[in-house]
Amino acid sequence: MPGNDLHAAFREGMAGEATQLSLIASSPQMLEEEDDSWEGWLPLHNASRWGASKSAVSAAVKAYPEGAKVASKGGYEPLHLCCMGGHVEAVEAIVAVYPEGVLKQDSHGRTPLDEAREGSSPAHEAIVQLLLELPGVAAADEAEEALRAAR
Repeated sequence: MPGNDLHAAFREGMAGEATQLSLIASSPQMLEEEDDSWEGWLPLHNASRWGASKSAVSAAVKAYPEGAKVASKGGYEPLHLCCMGGHVEAVEAIVAVYPEGVLKQDSHGRTPLDEAREGSSPAHEAIVQLLLELPGVAAADEAEEALRAAR
């Protein structure tokens, strides 16, 4: 799982913010490098999983916007991971540039909204509210619920 220095810095969560920002500024190409785990995570996956700050995630997405749309080998995009973990700041940073990712299904048919709903913390509740307030998400969610009920 080692990967590059940016992978390691993002595994420190918010505590590694200064290092994360410095590495993004000096070596933005590291954002495109997968780690050597079976998942093949980009640094943004680690940032999302370990709860990096909004400023660090925003800097990463600004430097490599496509990284928000990259699914790991397990099917998770970074937004899935921060919704699972209840990392509000990471969610805010990603949906600012990739709002359509809220309804993107992973390889198990689950969306980031589904992942946030499964959590039980106040942070998960805040994420659900945040996601449902995005344009079109509530309507799409209601339509999906109606389809599930009809099955």
